[in-house]
Amino acid sequence: MWIFVLFFIKIQVIFNYRRWC
Repeated sequence: MWIFVLFFIKIQVIFNYRRWC
């Protein structure tokens, strides 16, 4: 479960970063 949450957060952060860039 923790891995899934970490993965989700990582994807969200990367997506947000790419959107900002």
